[in-house]
Amino acid sequence: LLFAGNNSLLSISPAQYRAWQYQPPLVISSLFKNGQLQSWRGAPIIIETGDYSFAVDVAALDYSDSSRNRYRYRLRGFAEQWLEVDSEHRRIQYTKLPPGQYQLEVQGSNRLGQWSLRHLNIDVIVVPAWYQSWWFKLLLVLLAAVLTYGVILWRTRRLRHQKLKLER
Repeated sequence: LLFAGNNSLLSISPAQYRAWQYQPPLVISSLFKNGQLQSWRGAPIIIETGDYSFAVDVAALDYSDSSRNRYRYRLRGFAEQWLEVDSEHRRIQYTKLPPGQYQLEVQGSNRLGQWSLRHLNIDVIVVPAWYQSWWFKLLLVLLAAVLTYGVILWRTRRLRHQKLKLER
């Protein structure tokens, strides 16, 4: 294609045209715990006993047409399937997660919908409450065993006592 200009000629060769291949990096723009804004410096997100929810706002750094960017995420260890959202719904939120270690994996797309090979991986640790810990569950099992044994002993003594009473 040739275009005439003021004292010049512009030549465009369609064979040299390359499709948009930009793979935008992803960033966390904000972190919330229980609705309160927190600072995040790349460390794992730790959800303490009193915290019931967390949310992160993500952004794919493709500003050419950011309204067409898409996002998908999953919380490995909790849900293995990708959840896709558009640029209007970039907040990823989870509430009342069971105690354990998870990994939040986020992927963004460029304006053409091509998923970036750059993933954002964030470790999420939900600290168990005292009544959710393994030692408390073990204590409950031991207590149940002791109570069962005590009931059996009490019932056996009572039956022996009744037998002696009846024999007299």
